[in-house]
Amino acid sequence: MSKKEIYAFAAALVAAASVVFTAVGLPLANLCIGLAILAIIVLIWRRLERAKPLDPIQMAAAAVLLVSVAVLFVSAISDGGKEEKLSAPDPQHEASPGKVIRVYNKVTSGLKMREDTNPVTLTTKPAAFCGARNCVIPGTNRETGGTYDAAVCQRKGEEITNGDDTRKVDDNNPGLFTSRRYYGVRLDEDTFGYVSEVWIDPKDRGGLGLPTC
Repeated sequence: MSKKEIYAFAAALVAAASVVFTAVGLPLANLCIGLAILAIIVLIWRRLERAKPLDPIQMAAAAVLLVSVAVLFVSAISDGGKEEKLSAPDPQHEASPGKVIRVYNKVTSGLKMREDTNPVTLTTKPAAFCGARNCVIPGTNRETGGTYDAAVCQRKGEEITNGDDTRKVDDNNPGLFTSRRYYGVRLDEDTFGYVSEVWIDPKDRGGLGLPTC
């Protein structure tokens, strides 16, 4: 390979690595589509450069494209054309019956509390910022005063706060609350997800004696 080809190959590897690392949190289908698009761009570029048929960059791009298309095809077949509800994995332990928990979707505003602009949702894992991490369960939105029927277990997860960590203006707010506790909520046979106790009425916090998920 010439120096020009080596530099081009290195650039292609960097681009591929950027796509992969950026897409780590994406669903498999989205990741495959992104890789397929990248492979097509590389193939077009190599053809415009009149690369040889056995050009290593061209062969690598073709392989990525074939694998991505194959994975998407197998995934489509396995889904059987049926749309399934998004849900977290079933917990090892569930209380029966569970306990209805009330939503308290408020954040600090100085020394006062206000309704958050985003509704509370169940998530597929006990984690923060699920809206940006593709772990929100659709159709589970709740505002303050709403309920989840019912919480069946509890577990620890990523820390959540209803305060402003960037400033100290709410440090003396009596409503300021931070926790790593999440409730496991069973809505129906096919829908199980997590919600931080931070977004639950203070009277329903503390675990409610529920088993560990």
